[in-house]
Amino acid sequence: MFVGPFGKMVDELDQYTEGSKVGVLVTLLSAFSSAIGHLPGVGTGKGSMPLTFWPVLVGPTGMGRKGTATGIAMKVVAAGMGDFTEHSVVYGCPATGLGFASELSER
Repeated sequence: MFVGPFGKMVDELDQYTEGSKVGVLVTLLSAFSSAIGHLPGVGTGKGSMPLTFWPVLVGPTGMGRKGTATGIAMKVVAAGMGDFTEHSVVYGCPATGLGFASELSER
């Protein structure tokens, strides 16, 4: 699972975090997927599918280390793709659908 450039990044970051390696990996993949957009795709029998990756990190509140894994991965993303993170990443969004929709409508 931890192969290629993303696997190497996760292995390197693992010594600096208590977050899970899987959490760090899916955060890196999700951010990269979002940054490259929907145009690159994988060929299918009837065309192509975008390389979009939408993971969900699930774990016990306050104990799952979801934020820890995401935090260290996003530091790498910000260092490598600062313009993307500045304009496309939002922190502190409300947890409910209604609150999230309201937040987006104000932007």
